Amino acid sequence: MNEIRDLIVGIDFGKEYSQICYYDRKGDEARSLSMKAGGNQYEAPCILCWRPEQKDYCVGLEADYFVREKGGVMIDDVYGICEKSDSVLVEGQELAPWEILAQFLQGMLKFLGVAQLVKNTKCVAVTLPRLTEIQVENFQKAFEIIGFLLLCALTEKRNLEPQCGMVCLYTGERVFSQDDNERCNKACHCKTGRSCGDRTSC
Repeated sequence: MNEIRDLIVGIDFGKEYSQICYYDRKGDEARSLSMKAGGNQYEAPCILCWRPEQKDYCVGLEADYFVREKGGVMIDDVYGICEKSDSVLVEGQELAPWEILAQFLQGMLKFLGVAQLVKNTKCVAVTLPRLTEIQVENFQKAFEIIGFLLLCALTEKRNLEPQCGMVCLYTGERVFSQDDNERCNKACHCKTGRSCGDRTSC
């Protein structure tokens, strides 16, 4: 990864698959991160796995592997979980939806491989197919657990001054794709200065 500070991060949070990218200032383009070392697997299934032996969580392809091969506990449909207020039972422990979401987001953000992530991140833009009040609340609490501030969750076009550790939620179609860097750059408007079309500009 070419960036290590003042990161602009994009997470495309989908119902079945998610992916993460960052804005590369030197190349003036968005770069998707592979979910598999040395590979071109850019999408990760929206699942979480509790690993009893390690007493931690893993996401995406790693989660799928540990569930199949190592007896991990599957938490699937993370997107559906974040649409609700109901707790989820994992190994006899009740977890709030934002706690599940926080573990998933942390797992995705680890692919950046950056130390002191919150300190070195300027903005995180998250896109979802739709956005409800419950989802906003769950994302706010999830990012608070990680250490970020949810600054805006809007659909109308608006310019806001970026702050360190800022998070913006967007609604609408997917905007992050490994073969569609320009649209990813638009979602990262707060640093690139590009037009954001009909989406919020943070």
